[in-house]
Amino acid sequence: PEPEEGEDKVVDPQADERAALIKQQDQLGLKVAELKKELAQARAKDQPRLKARAKTIELLNRLRMKFSALNETNGDPFFTSAASTTEKFAYSFAYGTSSLTSYEFGQRLAALETDLAELDGPDSTEAEGRVGAGLEWMERSNQIPELLIAIRAKYSKPNIYVSIGDGLINRLASRNVVESQPLCERIDGRLVRGQVTTDTSVTINLNEDPNQVHAEIQLMGGLSSATYIQQGKIRAYINTAGSVSGTRGIYANLGGFFAIDPSVNASVAACFNGTSSKLRVVDCIAEKKFAKEKCKSEASATRRAKNETLTRFTEQTDEAISEGRDKLSESREKMRSKSNLIPEIYLRSFDDSILATGEKSSLSRLGAPGLPKVIEDGSDVTVAIHDSMPNNYLGKLFAGKTFSNEELAEELGSILGEAPSTLTGGADSDKDDSFSITFATIRPVQIEFRDNGFRIVVSGSGFSQGAKKIKEGLKIALKFKIVQRDGKLFLMRDGKAEIDYLEPEKKRPTTVAFRSFLDGKLNPKETVKELDSELPANLVPVDSVEALQDSEIAAAMVLSRCRAEDGWLHLGWTHADSEEETDFSEGTPAVWVSADEVK
Repeated sequence: PEPEEGEDKVVDPQADERAALIKQQDQLGLKVAELKKELAQARAKDQPRLKARAKTIELLNRLRMKFSALNETNGDPFFTSAASTTEKFAYSFAYGTSSLTSYEFGQRLAALETDLAELDGPDSTEAEGRVGAGLEWMERSNQIPELLIAIRAKYSKPNIYVSIGDGLINRLASRNVVESQPLCERIDGRLVRGQVTTDTSVTINLNEDPNQVHAEIQLMGGLSSATYIQQGKIRAYINTAGSVSGTRGIYANLGGFFAIDPSVNASVAACFNGTSSKLRVVDCIAEKKFAKEKCKSEASATRRAKNETLTRFTEQTDEAISEGRDKLSESREKMRSKSNLIPEIYLRSFDDSILATGEKSSLSRLGAPGLPKVIEDGSDVTVAIHDSMPNNYLGKLFAGKTFSNEELAEELGSILGEAPSTLTGGADSDKDDSFSITFATIRPVQIEFRDNGFRIVVSGSGFSQGAKKIKEGLKIALKFKIVQRDGKLFLMRDGKAEIDYLEPEKKRPTTVAFRSFLDGKLNPKETVKELDSELPANLVPVDSVEALQDSEIAAAMVLSRCRAEDGWLHLGWTHADSEEETDFSEGTPAVWVSADEVK
């Protein structure tokens, strides 16, 4: 209202600013409307290109799936290469023809920076999944290639380490051979008869090599002989004693076994041991003659011992190397159809052990962000597995897929050995208890090795129960432990299942009700049989792995280390007679002793 006469006029200091903002808002509204019109025109104009793009992507996906199927069926390396090339081109085409904006790039780069900072934190497992997804987007879009290489070099290291000590190698591969053979041959024109005895040992000596396994088969031993030379009715007795040694270098890498020609040395000394004559003069004449020809006799004996040792050493090592090559070829043939399951493996040798490192990663999944903790406990075989190894397999199996609770129970049963009875239902179960889960695209099922426990986390982006559809995400966490009972190992639940909302601020009543339903299924009030799955003795899957079924070595391994900490599962075994009772040492804090055992 206008002020009356005599009253002061009230001045609004922000009136002009508000007016300017309103004017600017109107201008922006007109600009937005104009941009929307241009966008609609651009979309209409771009429809033919988008339709052609969709057809091309569909065709590329069919080719990719066909090559992948052929690769799994035939295991041909050319199909493997074709599948990989087609997949790479299909993604490059899809990203290269999409509407990439600088805003989206900035958002993803900022998210990548945030997730990288969490790789060393308590939520590192989830961060690894998000970083992998961010790297995939950047790589598919051909963005920041140098940075991507640097990130993978720093945060994607081998996620499995297997070490075998030289003590076990020599206990299994070393040989002591005592041979006694009659000798009857003409040497330097004289017929020599007698007995030659050799006592040799074969051991494996490892050499440090960062690129492959380099070892030497070493032969060490001695020989002795008791021979005689017949001169008419008189025999001259000669004894010899000496040593033999030999080496043969072998190399093992991803290409197979390679061996160099063996080398052998020998040294033999001879001594006169009298004659069959009772006349002293005959002995003296024979001894003088022996002394005169001693050097020649020793050289001849040394040469003969060297040649015979070289022949036997070559034959024996050739046989062992040939057998190893056949087994390697057989293993390769079996793995060809499962090449997508085999991690990248690298071999190297140290002075006291052989180390195999493997990395299971992909364009969207990282290996281990760091190195495992070094544990020295004298185990013959040690294994360190980072949780990214099983998680990368599980990601491919579950990401974005939908499973019913029965199908999920079947998959978990194949992984754990037995699925929780609360998921399997049964003949008497109510149909209303059935539900389905759509897994998240990033880290749908993850395993965490923490605090000497084994935690499995299932992340679902959507659920359904009957006609009800729940689009909000839930995270279900189950913790397990290994328990020793009556000398056997069992996998058991450890505590209640934890069910959390992925986005608590967006939860709806239907989601809250479904969470309560899952809580009742996974944490029933009434007493039910716990998941109690028996594990292989000493955690060595002798019965389920064909290569181990007839192995006396595998059956004689005793568990000496079992730790789960900082994302790593540390296992160790020592070799012992299979009749010895299993003894769990202090190195197995991830194995609990049941209350019945304590009593």
